[in-house]
Amino acid sequence: MTEKEVLLSQLVSAVRKVPKFSNIHLGLINRIAKEEINKGRKLKEAIKTTKKKLHQIGSAYQQNKNDYSNWIQIIKNTKQKPDKLKTACTQIMEYNTSPI
Repeated sequence: MTEKEVLLSQLVSAVRKVPKFSNIHLGLINRIAKEEINKGRKLKEAIKTTKKKLHQIGSAYQQNKNDYSNWIQIIKNTKQKPDKLKTACTQIMEYNTSPI
């Protein structure tokens, strides 16, 4: 592993340990983490800025603590039933407080 790959692994691991970021798509965390590493940031600073960006992307728009694990399970259980999946997704999206 290169030094950047080790740093990326440490950064992603540190971010995913935070409960509010643990269920965020790994690809998104990786992309943001890579951007921060490519800017030449040290690990501590890269962790801080990655968490800040993740918060800006999603957490800032949430009023309540979201039950992502439960939502994922609901989606998995209904994905073979289009009508139920649509209903489930609609209900989950009601938790979004984005000013759209």
